[in-house]
Amino acid sequence: MRKLFREINSTINVNQPNITYLEPAVKAYNFSLPRIYGGQQFELVNNKGRVTLLCFWASKSPLSDSAVYHLDKWYRDSRIANFNVVAINCDMFRPAPSFENANMTGITMLWDQEGYTQEFYEVGTFPSTVLIDKNGLIRDQKAGGPINDWARLGQRIKALAEEFHS
Repeated sequence: MRKLFREINSTINVNQPNITYLEPAVKAYNFSLPRIYGGQQFELVNNKGRVTLLCFWASKSPLSDSAVYHLDKWYRDSRIANFNVVAINCDMFRPAPSFENANMTGITMLWDQEGYTQEFYEVGTFPSTVLIDKNGLIRDQKAGGPINDWARLGQRIKALAEEFHS
């Protein structure tokens, strides 16, 4: 397996050492996973043209449940244009039923039962996030811990949404 994040030059944010900014950016791995609700397939390639935040989570992680809930609320409140949040559950068995309700309406909920997407993106702790720009390039990765700086995340996403790449 190709070690995506170890093969490139990256910088560590000294203020938040668990965030890696990837420069130069690397092409995101395309995947197709079933939605938790309804089972329809979702393909990342169909999101090109939008900034996408992947959030990997697992039911066994208390921080994951909280992160996904707050991420959904923040996403609905933020109203950032050309932006999508995709939460990828990495449980081997059907995800915990706590998210199978109408409260989670903003973000796309997927299930990576086999763990291939988690493995490619080198996710080892939950929750972890990967930020992909509108050209399908990975720009940031955050390993583990709560998402606690919503304003900074929003600013970074807005900046990526406004960037123009030929």
